[in-house]
Amino acid sequence: MIPVNCAGISPSLFESQFFGHVRGAFTGAEQHMLGLVRTADGGTLFLDEVAEIPYNLQPKLLRVIQEQEVMPVGHPIPVKVNTRFIAGTNRDLREMVRRGEFRKDLYYRLNIVRVTVPPLRDRPEDIPPLLDHFCEHYARRYDSPSPAISSAVRSVLMCYPWPGNVRELAAWVERLFATGLEPEVLAEMLLVEAESPREEVAPDELSLKKLERRAIVQAMDLADSNQRKAARLLQVHRATLARKLKKHKLT
Repeated sequence: MIPVNCAGISPSLFESQFFGHVRGAFTGAEQHMLGLVRTADGGTLFLDEVAEIPYNLQPKLLRVIQEQEVMPVGHPIPVKVNTRFIAGTNRDLREMVRRGEFRKDLYYRLNIVRVTVPPLRDRPEDIPPLLDHFCEHYARRYDSPSPAISSAVRSVLMCYPWPGNVRELAAWVERLFATGLEPEVLAEMLLVEAESPREEVAPDELSLKKLERRAIVQAMDLADSNQRKAARLLQVHRATLARKLKKHKLT
């Protein structure tokens, strides 16, 4: 699987980057290049930020997806490929089609199986496993032990709206390793930096204690009041959850 950031490809180099070229096809083409589509032959090419491909270049991509063949720059004979295309975007392609900013034929050719990923704020149950994943990832990268993240901090992270989605969560975890600050300190900093908390709350209400209570309420709602499931969501022992339920007068 080969990922490509479509927003990072120069329009003037689009054909060469995607479809390849032969030596001498243009100034600077000193050797043959397969291009992204042929490099992914037999596999998958992930078109990240597909909405950023310039409108006038979209028909070229459409033809490749439709015909499963590429025309390398400087090579007049089409080359067959067996490449699967997956496209990703954070923009509304249907609205872009309506405004004439994205080709309708390319949209319908790509829209075979659509997977919509809700923002992280709408799936707080995914935060604990993602948090652990990133802790393991950056522990290996920084060759450092993973910090212990308390249930109170986890509660804050589950209540935070994460406007930057998963990338923001990953950045928060990396900050733990890069700065050496305690998770509690960075959690408090996260609240200070928050531009739009999920609920309208006064600044003095943005405390670990209050957010822990909100996280417990949210977990219990998601678990249909099943303490075992709620404890699993919060990644705490069931006895710990029971104690906190009493502490916050939720029983």
